[in-house]
Amino acid sequence: MPRLSVKHKLNVLHCPSYICPLRKQSTPYVVTIHDTIAIDHPQWCKKTNALYFNLFMKAAAKKASCIISVSEHSTDDIKRNFKLPCSKIRTIHSGIDNIFNSEKNSSRCAEVRTRYNLPQRYILYVGNIEPKKNIVTLLRVQKKLREKSLPHKLVIVGKRSWVANGELEEISREIAAGNVVCPGYVDRNDLPCVYKMADVFVFPSLYEGFGFPPLEAMACGTPVVSTCSGALAETIEDAALIVEPNNIQQITQAIFSMITDSSFRERHTRMGLERSGKFNWDMAAEQTLSVYREVSKTNGRQQ
Repeated sequence: MPRLSVKHKLNVLHCPSYICPLRKQSTPYVVTIHDTIAIDHPQWCKKTNALYFNLFMKAAAKKASCIISVSEHSTDDIKRNFKLPCSKIRTIHSGIDNIFNSEKNSSRCAEVRTRYNLPQRYILYVGNIEPKKNIVTLLRVQKKLREKSLPHKLVIVGKRSWVANGELEEISREIAAGNVVCPGYVDRNDLPCVYKMADVFVFPSLYEGFGFPPLEAMACGTPVVSTCSGALAETIEDAALIVEPNNIQQITQAIFSMITDSSFRERHTRMGLERSGKFNWDMAAEQTLSVYREVSKTNGRQQ
């Protein structure tokens, strides 16, 4: 990559996923570091990933002319871990794809419901199945909700990530009991309907560097119950009903209130739509282009 960047006379090379080339060469680098989970919470990563990022992320951060972070929370973590000046880091929030802002199409959503065997009333989780997503707590919550005579099933959308055997065993038992539907990976074009048909979206994550799913749910008009772990406090602010990640009783009551109290639900739906509208890719693109121009100029590259 360094050789090709010189050959093609690039003004800037942007590496959007944590690591950039380490050998010296004339093309300046921009690297996006989404979070420092592998350094701060290695127990939530594969051992090989934790080792890899511990070895190379710090070197990449030092080598890059500028670092793009996706949240102020991640920016603080980057500064703390790598002892970098504020001037080297730019916080640029990610955007929410327009596909999640489209109007609900009843016939399309009916097709999606049939395709993935979704129940008529359900509580939704979207994300990888892995330890930091805290899905086991969500399964405990769903049991408490059944005791409150709510007819809703729990729909878990996402693919298995790493070391998820414990989660998968519990999910399998709940599927067999008819309490959980787990369609696995859902095509992105179908995902808006899956969000829109849910009565409530729940995100009990223990840590996020940004947090796309709650904002996507908000953009689809679905009220959200979420933790505020990591960057979530920054991205969702007060548009979601905030809960503690391991407080089963609190999460249970939050979901129950969101489903049964129509005025409460409508208020959070309205707040969610307003909040998600603040994250768009056009703004992110403009800010990223400004970084390219700044780095190019600082390094004496042709504009």
